[in-house]
Amino acid sequence: MKTKKILCGATLFLLTLLMISPICSAATTVYASFPGKGLYSWDGTAWTGLTSDMPESMVASGSTLYGDFGAMGLWKWDGSSWSQLTPDNPESMVVSGSTLYGDFGALGLWKWDGSSWSQLTPDNPESMVASGSMLYADFGTLGLWRWNGSSWSQLTPDNPQNIVASGSMLYGDFGPLGLWRWNGSSWSQLTSDNPENIAASGSTLFGDFGTLGLWKWNGSSWTQLTTDNPQKIAASGSMLYGDFGTLGLWLWNGNSWSQLSSFSPESMVESNSTLYGDFGALGLWLWNGHSWPQLTVDNPAIVTVPTYPIVLTSFVTGFVIPVGLEIPEDGSGRLFVIELGGTIRIIQNATLLPTPFLDVTPLIESGGEKGLLGLAFHPNFSANRRFFINYTRRVGLQLQSVISEFSASVTDPNLADVTSQRQLLIVNQPFDNHNGGQLAFGPDGFLYIAFGDGGSANDSLGNGQSLLAFLGKILRIDVDGTFSPGKQYAIPADNPFALGGGLPEIWAYGLRNPWRFSFDHATGRLFAGDVGQANFEEVDLIVKGGNFGWNIMEGDHCYPPGSSCNTAGLILPITEYAHDASGGFAVIGGFVYRGALIPGVVGHYIFGDLASGHLWGLQEVNPGVWQQTLLLTHNLTVSAFGQDSTGELYLVDYGSGAVLNILAVP
Repeated sequence: MKTKKILCGATLFLLTLLMISPICSAATTVYASFPGKGLYSWDGTAWTGLTSDMPESMVASGSTLYGDFGAMGLWKWDGSSWSQLTPDNPESMVVSGSTLYGDFGALGLWKWDGSSWSQLTPDNPESMVASGSMLYADFGTLGLWRWNGSSWSQLTPDNPQNIVASGSMLYGDFGPLGLWRWNGSSWSQLTSDNPENIAASGSTLFGDFGTLGLWKWNGSSWTQLTTDNPQKIAASGSMLYGDFGTLGLWLWNGNSWSQLSSFSPESMVESNSTLYGDFGALGLWLWNGHSWPQLTVDNPAIVTVPTYPIVLTSFVTGFVIPVGLEIPEDGSGRLFVIELGGTIRIIQNATLLPTPFLDVTPLIESGGEKGLLGLAFHPNFSANRRFFINYTRRVGLQLQSVISEFSASVTDPNLADVTSQRQLLIVNQPFDNHNGGQLAFGPDGFLYIAFGDGGSANDSLGNGQSLLAFLGKILRIDVDGTFSPGKQYAIPADNPFALGGGLPEIWAYGLRNPWRFSFDHATGRLFAGDVGQANFEEVDLIVKGGNFGWNIMEGDHCYPPGSSCNTAGLILPITEYAHDASGGFAVIGGFVYRGALIPGVVGHYIFGDLASGHLWGLQEVNPGVWQQTLLLTHNLTVSAFGQDSTGELYLVDYGSGAVLNILAVP
């Protein structure tokens, strides 16, 4: 095994140029320790050596790995470097989100919250499992207890032989007392029989009952899947992987069994519908849903994959090139999806309505980065029916971006009056790309507008740093005040250049191609994803009059690469990621999560990448100090995120024309 990164061949280069995510194997990181060689990570394309030392145990969450190195203590790998958390050696550890729980024997049970340790109890658990903010610990003769993030409560004085957790459910095998379920408030017995092994996924429990065979609990009743007795089981969604020894490795897909291999793995772990099997002398292999690629001929001592706090679930399909999702604050619960070709569709009660809300196809030029790009509803839409769009058109040979106002129909709230257009702003575009497109009303009631630098490459026209160009900017205008002379809108008096020194509409500048910005409803702060040139993607915290560096800098780095630059007065991004296997291709800005369904990421800025399959959370762990965590990997092409009136999030899949829910792991 070599530490040099070897990609999947010439195909990867072509796919990268086409901005398509290469599928060489799973995008999920795999950590494996190999006797005599050390600890390595697999990023989906190549192995990288992390250390020559061998951990005694390890657990991972998102992009963070925790390794117990015995006498050397407990260490954390954050994706780029190691840091020691404690010189002590835990007997066992479990992780949930950014929280690590370590059982240090005589020192008791401790919690690492990402910055410091706190002791939860001086007692020593026999076993423990974590789910969300809950920790379940079996303290032997002291019984089974739950830590809810602030205090302990005893669930039962009995001592389980085995426990597994899924969402708010805890399943406990209490030996001769049978198998029981804790639903968050009370216990119920599922069976008086004693399983040899159990695995849970969502509301489904799989139990291996020895000579009684393998059974599935669907939340209300038991179904026998086979009379055979598996040696090992692993569950994901509705799927179950079963190692039946001499019968080989099999997959239950929710309806029937299929054999994956005639060989029996020594160990197996599952993540994101991908199974990793250690087949001893045959090496480490990956089942990606249709084939077995070999990851290495070496035989790992320990294999672990990260856990993730969120999942994607299907919501509504049937869109044609969707690029955005917006809502009016009118109490209707409707979601409005922007289609690049010129239509706006409505999701109402989780159903796609057949008739578009607006169709401006005859007005626009679409394709590539052109088309209907943005939508914003007036804060008082329920009363005045006003909304605004951002689209591209061509007049003669000149491509233009147009910001226009429309009104919803007086008689039908699900239809717009296409004849009501009033053009507010028209900006000539020198090239066909980098058009930006986002529109949003801020908490101040003003309309914010994003434009890219005008396109081509390298900002050859210098628009990003020019205060006399609309391009490469976020603008701020007043659509309710008395029009400023010669304009179809007013200039807010506190705009940074309202009194001169630059175009009065400019709010922030030095941007390359801001693709999706949003306001945090709790704090009013403005977050923007800014698409990079060749090497780095960035997320910016936009402030009044801020210069965000393009084309002097790309991310945190002087541009062009290898040059030196004067960074005085420039505002660096709050995070960046590279164009590599752990990063991606083009940032897709998201939202600060303020919903109730995913408590583990409240206050985190959720964003992603167009095609790499990475979805991250960004947390301000200290003032001005941001921590980026990988929350999920997938195989979708992401064009946007959306947020409903309750703060829950959605992902817009450009590739399949779908909108998906972002939810907590069940």
